[in-house]
Amino acid sequence: MRLSGKPSVFCIDGLNFIRSYVLPGSGYKSDDECANALLDWLESVSYTDKFKNAEFRVVFDGGYRNIGSLMRGRVHAQFSDSDSADDVLLEQALYLKDNSPEKVWLVTSDGALVSRA
Repeated sequence: MRLSGKPSVFCIDGLNFIRSYVLPGSGYKSDDECANALLDWLESVSYTDKFKNAEFRVVFDGGYRNIGSLMRGRVHAQFSDSDSADDVLLEQALYLKDNSPEKVWLVTSDGALVSRA
């Protein structure tokens, strides 16, 4: 995948990302602890030259849990409550695609979500 330096919004399936790429063998004791670390990492990435024009929107399945601050610079996290994170992400990505000048990226390894996008 080639990334552009143009303003971009990355819509990220938080638990999918954690369980696919971070949690296995990471040493974190829980998804919530790992979610906090993911948000910290994304915040640090957002300050790099490659992502200086990017915003990161992370959606976690379920109701609110204490994973630290949900707003970290250009990283914004939320919980899907009674909806699925997939539905919330898809709704946000499609809205942004139609109503925003930024490039929109849907970040997930969930094949069903990708086919709906």
